[in-house]
Amino acid sequence: MASRGILNPFSSGVVLRPLVRPSVPLLRTPQPGRWGSKKKGAAGGGDESKADAKQVQQQRERASLREQTKKAEQRRVAKLKDEARLAAKSPLCMDVETALRYLRAAEVGRPAEATTISLHMAMIAEKGAAMVQGSYRLPRALEEQRIAVFTNDADAAAAARRAGAALVGSDDLIQQVRDGVINFDRAYATPDMMGRLNTVARTLGPRGLMPSAKRGTVTSAANMYNVINEAAGETIYKQKTPVLSLPVGRCSFSDYEIVRNIVAVTDSIRDTIAKMDKKKAPSIGKTTISSSVGPNIIIQV
Repeated sequence: MASRGILNPFSSGVVLRPLVRPSVPLLRTPQPGRWGSKKKGAAGGGDESKADAKQVQQQRERASLREQTKKAEQRRVAKLKDEARLAAKSPLCMDVETALRYLRAAEVGRPAEATTISLHMAMIAEKGAAMVQGSYRLPRALEEQRIAVFTNDADAAAAARRAGAALVGSDDLIQQVRDGVINFDRAYATPDMMGRLNTVARTLGPRGLMPSAKRGTVTSAANMYNVINEAAGETIYKQKTPVLSLPVGRCSFSDYEIVRNIVAVTDSIRDTIAKMDKKKAPSIGKTTISSSVGPNIIIQV
């Protein structure tokens, strides 16, 4: 009898039987998404974790940069304050009267009325602090300011003229502005003129001459005299650089007159700083005085 595992088709008496197909496949075909999805998910999770780590690193770098910038700014402010303290103890620091003698000597040969004595005050503040702006009145004015008043009110016009306004008018004055004739240093108006003044706002605005209720340059007829009287001799200033420079006299002025002007300016600036937010308010640093062609001389104020 033939072996059970090997069938010989040529042997007699041997019946060929079909092979029985197994009911369960020996090898299972891979099912899509079963293992591949896990690998893909694992890879995706890795990408997300890398992105998160990179974002955290960037945040740390930005925080570190901000901290370094803040410390550098604090060092700069501290250095300026140290310079101001050392300047007050410097042998080159003088009283105002002595400094004026040197400045007048530097201006020899020039008309005394044409030379300007200026006060320079360093404003020590961190980056982003508010700028100092305000106004002051000099006991001895350098020159008379020309004030213009735009009004249609007869009472307001009369009060402005009594107070010393150089120009008083309405449409005629507006037409002069349109023609480019602006021969005044300050401008005031009554409320009834604001609509007409809007037509020349682009001309007056950049020059700081546009009347504004916020700045107190728009007033009624009843208050016109007092407003113009107070404005006469008043100087408006606005800090634009770290050093605030303001004129305080001429070489033709006496020492007493210049000292009074310096005191008026410094008192006004200190009052303005005192009213500012303490976190944003600057402090006064090194202060010098100079003339038109003279040097900067450190003084105590």
